[in-house]
Amino acid sequence: MNLIKSLPLFLFAILINTAAIGQSNTASSETESEEALKEIIIKLNNVIKKDTTNAKAYYDRAIAKAKMFFYDEALLDYNRAAKINNNIELLHFNRGILKSLMDDHKGAIADFNVLIAKNPNDTHAYYLRGYDKAQINDTKGSIEDYDKAITLDSTNADFYFGKGNVYDQMENYREAIQLYNKAIELNKSDEDYFYNRALAKFNLMDYESAIADFTEAMKIDPKYPEAYVNRGSAYSELGKFTEAIRDFDEAIKINPLDTNALVNRGSIKLKQADYKGAEKDFTIAIETNPYIEHVYAYRAYARDMQENYDGAIADYAIVLKGNKTDSISLFNMGWDHYNIGKQKEAMGYFNYFIKLYPDNPSAYYFRGHLQILLNQKPKGCEDLKTALKMGDKDATD
Repeated sequence: MNLIKSLPLFLFAILINTAAIGQSNTASSETESEEALKEIIIKLNNVIKKDTTNAKAYYDRAIAKAKMFFYDEALLDYNRAAKINNNIELLHFNRGILKSLMDDHKGAIADFNVLIAKNPNDTHAYYLRGYDKAQINDTKGSIEDYDKAITLDSTNADFYFGKGNVYDQMENYREAIQLYNKAIELNKSDEDYFYNRALAKFNLMDYESAIADFTEAMKIDPKYPEAYVNRGSAYSELGKFTEAIRDFDEAIKINPLDTNALVNRGSIKLKQADYKGAEKDFTIAIETNPYIEHVYAYRAYARDMQENYDGAIADYAIVLKGNKTDSISLFNMGWDHYNIGKQKEAMGYFNYFIKLYPDNPSAYYFRGHLQILLNQKPKGCEDLKTALKMGDKDATD
């Protein structure tokens, strides 16, 4: 499971809540409408047109553009402001967050380095730099930054949460859980703390405890689709398919195009032999995101079980386009071509399968029967003998 909640949305929240536009005549609240932001930008355009050296105007325009998600343009304005006056308050803070949101983590680290050089006790600079270091897999440096932030302020739950995420990234789930415990001890009202702890417990196969934490997350935020999806997965691992389906249904109610919920629900329907229902879920997931290749394989199986061999062949072909050696798809392509009477095509798939996977007795069994059908009895009998030696009790001479 890799749906861990980390910091990007939190970074955006910081960007919005700390980036108060300070230019006179353009000051505004933290919750500007799109029209208000456009008006601010127009006013700042006029200020800059009159004075192209006005660093504060570039800085304020960068804030407005960032709030409208025009990240590239915002970054250009931050850079222009910095070139004129590199000491504007919060410039490196806001530009660092923006770079992080744009996945320029090294650039973000450079800005936070400036903040820390100016103020070695800036806890949030260490915290944010710790996040960006983790994104470039500098987990050691990340933990050091989180430790520094915790040393400076041991009461901030976010610092323990961030450090816990790094240990989760390192797959040290037990240590991550200890840190999430501390975060929850300090702040029991953040759904993400419970959610991430649940994921760590899930990865340790402690499904009952994970379910309890997912439930706590949902108590705080009843519209938390990932929590429903992953609690459903935990129920599924325990064989509680009714509860799992109910959670996937709820996630889909919140977001009808939630591919994770659709695929997971479809997978349970496969187990319950509801092949038509499974195919429907997989189809919606594919229509939403046509690039998740493994879902084509699931839908192909659902179609196979409904004897829709042509449909299954079309899906397996998509899987094999991305992975020419996928064993299940190759084998089933042979089987499906056999079922629609295309014996030579089936033979080709079984030949290729056996070349790649020579230790599979079923492949010899089916190829043997195909060879007999194609008047190649000696070769067919030889394949059946091989299948029998390898343990396929159905194989006969």
